[in-house]
Amino acid sequence: MQWFIDLFFVPGIPQTVAVYGLVIAIGIWLGRISFKGISLGVTWVLFMGLAASYWGISVNKEAEHFLKEFGLILFVYSIGLQVGPGFFASLKKNALVANGLAASVVLIGVLTTIGLFYFSHNDIAAMTGVMSGAVTNTPGLGAAQAAITDLHLAKDNSATLTLAYAVAYPFGVFGIIIVLILLRKIFGTDLEKERELHRKLSIIKSNRPVSVHLKLDNPQMIGQPLRSVLQMMKQPIVVSRMLHDKEIITPTPDTTMHEGDVLLVVAPKEAVAQLKLIIGDEADVNLKEAKESELISRIIVVTRPEVTHRRLGDIPELHQQEFTLTRLSRSGIEMVPHGDIVLQLGDNIKVVGTAEGVSMVTQALGNSLKRLEVPDLAPIFIGIVLGVVLGSIPFHVANMPVAVKIGL
Repeated sequence: MQWFIDLFFVPGIPQTVAVYGLVIAIGIWLGRISFKGISLGVTWVLFMGLAASYWGISVNKEAEHFLKEFGLILFVYSIGLQVGPGFFASLKKNALVANGLAASVVLIGVLTTIGLFYFSHNDIAAMTGVMSGAVTNTPGLGAAQAAITDLHLAKDNSATLTLAYAVAYPFGVFGIIIVLILLRKIFGTDLEKERELHRKLSIIKSNRPVSVHLKLDNPQMIGQPLRSVLQMMKQPIVVSRMLHDKEIITPTPDTTMHEGDVLLVVAPKEAVAQLKLIIGDEADVNLKEAKESELISRIIVVTRPEVTHRRLGDIPELHQQEFTLTRLSRSGIEMVPHGDIVLQLGDNIKVVGTAEGVSMVTQALGNSLKRLEVPDLAPIFIGIVLGVVLGSIPFHVANMPVAVKIGL
């Protein structure tokens, strides 16, 4: 039985793995507990680590250092993987506001820390740890630790930094929760009503594609190919279905339009008014629910590596006449497909066409959920290596004792 006790209390690689695994598992289990709708989540892992340290459990120092650095790398990298697909799209909408708020939060934190440092005369390492912990900024802690190492400062500074971070972190978590609860009570906020209002405002403000049935009654467009409508629009649109000569079809750009044709157009909301001027008023028919239609619609997931990172216009298998790609959804953002869109793994594409045409698209794009469940690990680790390389590039600044690095 002594071997079992040694496994958890005698420092070594097995003991380190066992202790970390146990602390993480218990922290995750406790994080699932909620009280009046409030849960601390993975913050419990930190609390369990503090408890284990308080009880005198220590681990192998070399393994501890590796797990700390590599864990921080995985933490930051996973955040990048989550927000990456929609990052640049979000910057196009509110880049100035978002970056301004982020910069102001960092600046206010730094100025507050400097002010408290001169006022309290505490150690700067302790104040830096308090700043990182108060705003629950784990990457900031890692950057401060890297700076201490680069400046060849005493190891006590790193220990003080980590201790101050651990002390301030719980206050940062509980402080946010308490402030939000107080604000909710003061202003009498009804969360359900606010969620519904936010949902409605998001729909109104968003430029998500909408579908509209338009009847061709513009004399200038009668007898013209559908291509002429597409060329007149500044934004990409898709005609997914068309009631043409009493038959519902998936039109091509060369389809000649006749008077009375009904076009089911998928386009950004702001383009609908222009479409009505070009084509005509809305029709009182619904081609999606027409029983005589032989067309079907399916949502297909991009899983074939051969088509990812390629333009839609460069994929020959998608240049057919028996289907139409009507919508593309990526990380919760919907857009109208067009030839210049570059496909990414996991994109959801809505297809309208005959059963044979939809089957062709399925074969071209993959639609294999099993492949998504088995990630391609090589690019992930290549990305980590590139991040380490970029973070290690030194930038020399005048009057700075050491080169500045972005860090891990």
